[in-house]
Amino acid sequence: MSSKSSTFLLAPDGDICSKSVNQKIKTTFECSSALVEARIKDFPNTDSFSLESGFIAEQIQHQTGCIAETYMEVKNGRQKKIVFQVKWDAKDPVRGNE
Repeated sequence: MSSKSSTFLLAPDGDICSKSVNQKIKTTFECSSALVEARIKDFPNTDSFSLESGFIAEQIQHQTGCIAETYMEVKNGRQKKIVFQVKWDAKDPVRGNE
């Protein structure tokens, strides 16, 4: 049975991140703000958010005890935002947590 919830976070610099959770296999974060829009505009063809992507994967990996990967997608619609989708597999534990 999957558990879904949604959380909204406001960072000190005004970033708004929403988190949708499916506890079994994935978590999705969507971030949007003037800073996010500026980074998307200034660096359209780069992985400008790869540091955040790795940080999120590491935190989820620490919380779940399973190897986690983050997939990043830039949304260039009316409201520019970045979507991080973190996936993990309970059958792939972090070494030492088995």
